[in-house]
Amino acid sequence: MRLYHGSTVDIQRIDLALSKPNKDFQNMKEEIVKDLIARLMEERGLTMQQAFDAVYTSRLFEKLSDPNTGLYFQSSGYVYGYLMDEMQAVTSGKSM
Repeated sequence: MRLYHGSTVDIQRIDLALSKPNKDFQNMKEEIVKDLIARLMEERGLTMQQAFDAVYTSRLFEKLSDPNTGLYFQSSGYVYGYLMDEMQAVTSGKSM
């Protein structure tokens, strides 16, 4: 990737794990998880325990916990869409 506006910097690789200190990554992940749980309770009518279980046992949570995926940089709405896709696949018997 090349930066423009007069820059001649040539970026060969972006390492998202190094772009934010671990504390910031953890805080951003926790904010997204909090939003996911709240939306599941509000929009899907899940209890708090069901919402916690749905988030923390999902494959999406594994990906969200890996800083290299960059999911923690995304909005909670964007990540929620992936969670809904995963939950839909599970209820229809499809594997993700």
